[in-house]
Amino acid sequence: MQIAYTLTFQEFLEGQRVHENRSVKVRVLRFLNWWFFPVLGLVLVLGSFMLWREGSPWVTVIVVFVYGLFLICYRLLLLGRAKSKYINTRRGDGSVLLQVEEDEIVAEWPECARSVAKWSAIKKFRENEKVLLIYIAPAIFYTIPKRALSREQLSGLLFLLNKKLVLRG
Repeated sequence: MQIAYTLTFQEFLEGQRVHENRSVKVRVLRFLNWWFFPVLGLVLVLGSFMLWREGSPWVTVIVVFVYGLFLICYRLLLLGRAKSKYINTRRGDGSVLLQVEEDEIVAEWPECARSVAKWSAIKKFRENEKVLLIYIAPAIFYTIPKRALSREQLSGLLFLLNKKLVLRG
């Protein structure tokens, strides 16, 4: 089975989310970083205006305002960091040709690199509605967007993954 695709930034983020969704700690940190801190920042910015109206010292107003802005923009900082990871992990123009065979998986980035993984190297797989991750090591995985697969390819790939991983025990 041959699968050709180019991983988008959104699919990269989705793959990272699926990979990180292994513990409660990560889920709590995601909630804090993506929702709680920006809302707290908004409260601080609004609070700085209230402090200014009440005649608080300028230093206090400025510190509360700047800290609030930082917390509001924290999401952008996280997105920038993720975008940097996405760019650094791409090879060539980002296109991938994945060949899934009975004895190995070959990933090829045209004009750049080629990676061959025997089925004995595959540790597990995880999926959600958008991506499928095939793990070669605890933090090394192929991210395959499901949009690149037909229903038959997806069911065939999942069947092969289950078969190969169950046979190994």
